[in-house]
Amino acid sequence: MNIPLNPAANAYRIAMHPLTGRVTATRDGQVLASSTRAKAMYETRLPAAVYFPAEDVNVPLGPPTALQTFCPFKGTATYRDLHAQDGIIPNAVWSYDEALPESADIQGYV
Repeated sequence: MNIPLNPAANAYRIAMHPLTGRVTATRDGQVLASSTRAKAMYETRLPAAVYFPAEDVNVPLGPPTALQTFCPFKGTATYRDLHAQDGIIPNAVWSYDEALPESADIQGYV
C-alpha cells in the first residue's frame, strides 16, 4: 500500500485568476498600484491575495530586504519596502522572482 507522507498536501491548491476591469490599491488616498492586468491568487487556508504586475506599481519600491519566506508551491518570496507619501512601509510587497512551475503565472507580479 502506498500511503502519502502528508495526505493533507494532496488537498492543497493554488489557483490564479485574472481580475476584470481596473484594480487599484490605495493608502490614505494615494494610488499605490493600478492595473487592468491584476490577478487574484486563491490558496488553500489563506485569504485571497491580489497581485499586480510590477510595472503597474505607482510608488517606488526599495531594494530586496533581508526577509525571505519559502512556499513549497510558489518558491522563495523576496520582500521590498514600499515608499508611500506618508513614509516607508517595511516589507510591504513580495514577489516570486523564480516562481516554481505550478505558480509560474505569478512571476513578474508583486
